[in-house]
Amino acid sequence: MKDDMTTLEKALRAAYRERQTIEIGGMWEKRVMSHIRTLRAPTFTADFSALFGRFVWGFAPIATVLIIVLTIGLVTLDYSPEYEIAATFMADPIESMVSQLWGG
Repeated sequence: MKDDMTTLEKALRAAYRERQTIEIGGMWEKRVMSHIRTLRAPTFTADFSALFGRFVWGFAPIATVLIIVLTIGLVTLDYSPEYEIAATFMADPIESMVSQLWGG
């Protein structure tokens, strides 16, 4: 790796020293521009993984915020009233079971 860098540095130094001695013709700009025009535009390959990745990363912040809000809500709110369930079942267990069976 270091040898490649020193070789590249030597080549760039030599090109820099000889920049005044190299003659550029009058048509160099037209040749360069015509060469640039003949180059093809890069093609975009839309495979499924790239599109899916962009979709997932687009919704990741929204999903994170939603998870945090739901977690905070479930922790702070009483989402399972165990006391009321136990009190209803203990007061009249037969009626409670029959009402659950008959859907009433």
